[in-house]
Amino acid sequence: MSSLAQILLDEGYEVRGSDTTNFINTEVSLKLRNVVIDPLDSKEYLNSDIVIIGHYFYKNELIDELNKHKMVYFEYNDFLSLYLDQNKLISVCGSHGKTTLVKLLSSSFEGNSYLCGEGQGKKLKEDIFFFLESCEYKRHFLKYHPKEVLITNIELDHVDYYKDEDDYINAYQEFIDNVDKVYCLEQYQNKIKHKNIISYGLNPSSTYYLKKEEKENSYLLDLFKNNELIFSFNYKRVPDHFLELLCADLAFYHEHNYDLNIIIENIKDFKLPYQRFNVEHVNNHIIVNDYCHHPSQIKYNLEQCKFFFKDKKYVAIFKVDRTSRLVYFKKQFIFELEKYDYAFIFELSNTEDKSSHSAVELTTEKIKFINSIEEILLYLKEEDYVFSFMSSKDQSPQIRQLKKMISK
Repeated sequence: MSSLAQILLDEGYEVRGSDTTNFINTEVSLKLRNVVIDPLDSKEYLNSDIVIIGHYFYKNELIDELNKHKMVYFEYNDFLSLYLDQNKLISVCGSHGKTTLVKLLSSSFEGNSYLCGEGQGKKLKEDIFFFLESCEYKRHFLKYHPKEVLITNIELDHVDYYKDEDDYINAYQEFIDNVDKVYCLEQYQNKIKHKNIISYGLNPSSTYYLKKEEKENSYLLDLFKNNELIFSFNYKRVPDHFLELLCADLAFYHEHNYDLNIIIENIKDFKLPYQRFNVEHVNNHIIVNDYCHHPSQIKYNLEQCKFFFKDKKYVAIFKVDRTSRLVYFKKQFIFELEKYDYAFIFELSNTEDKSSHSAVELTTEKIKFINSIEEILLYLKEEDYVFSFMSSKDQSPQIRQLKKMISK
C-alpha cells in the first residue's frame, strides 16, 4: 500500500492513509512526502473520493460501512488492474525474490516505473515498462493482465490458502495462460506450460545462462543465449541465487534489444531492498535483517552469511509469521535452523491464533525459544558472530536492543 501511495503521489494525487498505530518502516518514506496517516478509528477515510483497501483490512465490517456511506472503494489489486496500462505492464511473481528482481529491473534503466514490496514505487509520466510485484496469495495476481511475466521460483507457500502443491502451481498456470512471454528460472520451467517460455539461470541448459569465473575480488561473467556467448562483463562477488536474478534481468533486457553494457553500468552498485539481507557492522559482529518466512529463504540466508562473512559463528534469530507456516513447514524449519551455530525462536505475532500452536514446537536441543533478545546472552561466548534476524515481520526493536548489547 505504501508503494501504491508513492505512485499516486508521483501522478499528482492527494494521498492520505489510515492504518494501525504500530510503527511500520514503510511509513517513513511517506511522511517525508507529507502524507498524513490517521488511526483507523478516526474514520478519516470516509472523507475521501476513493478508498483503496489493503488485503488485511478488506473485511465485511469495513465494506458494509463504505457501502452505507455510498463510498467508491477498491481492494488493492482490483484498483491496480484498472489503473495500470496493461500494454506496459510486466509482472514479477514467484515464491521468493520478487521484490529484489523488481528493484533490479527498475534500476537497470531509468525510463521505467515500478511497484515492489519494500514500500517503494515510482511512476514516470512517460515510462517504457511498469514492473509490478505480483503476489500469488489467494490468487490476487490473477487480477493483473501483463504483457510478460518473470517467475523467480515456484515453491509451495501460503499454505493457509492453497490446498496442495498442484493447487499452487495451477494458480501460476492460470496467471500465465494469456501472456505473450514467460521468463522462468530453469529448474521450475517444467512446472508450467506456455508457448513462449524463456528459461534463465546458471545451468547451461537454460535459454539464457550465466557462467562465472572468480577473480580476486569480483567475477568475470559470461552470458550465453542458446549456448552462444553474447555478453561478457565484470561484476562484484555475489551469491548464486542473486546471479540467477541478474540473469533474469539481462535476459529481459536482451529480449527487448537493450544495450547490456548500459544495464550493467546502471546496476554495478545495486543495493538490496529493505529487509533483504541488509547488513550492519557492530564492533566485530554483523547484524543481518532478512525477510525470511519460508525454509528455502532460511537456507539462502545461511548461504549468504557464509559467502560474505567467513570465520564467524552464525546465529539465527527467527520469528515465525503465521501459524499455518509453523505447522506445515515445521520439519523443514527445524532442519534449516539446526545448520546454524546457534538458533533462537520468538513466539508467533499477536495477530496469530496461538490457541493450539506455539513457536515452542520448533525447539530442539540446538534451537532455543526466547521471550526477549537479552536471553541470547545466556548462550553466547566470546566469539565473533553474524546475527541473522529472519521474519516477514518487523524486528527493528529487537535489532536495536541487540546493537546496544553488543556495542558496549
